[in-house]
Amino acid sequence: MIRNETEYKEAVSRLAEEQTRLAAHRARLKETGLNEEEIKRVTDPMESFYLQFKEEVESYELGNSTTCAASVIFSLRSYSTRYISAGACEAAGFT
Repeated sequence: MIRNETEYKEAVSRLAEEQTRLAAHRARLKETGLNEEEIKRVTDPMESFYLQFKEEVESYELGNSTTCAASVIFSLRSYSTRYISAGACEAAGFT
């Protein structure tokens, strides 16, 4: 589980490395003469790990952007509430 920005950056780097490693492994297997079904059978465990890791990174990204969006919305609501309150006070002659 990715808990902070440092771990996220490391995970993104590892994810790119895993993708490269998986592609290189597939290419080596193809050079040995294996057919697509055999290559798939050999690379499925690696691909499964890669996809799980990718989901973890995407989950962190989604959680981070949701938190950020919620923060912006809260800030906007807070600002608009203050602005409306100031306007209501002004309209009532309390300035």
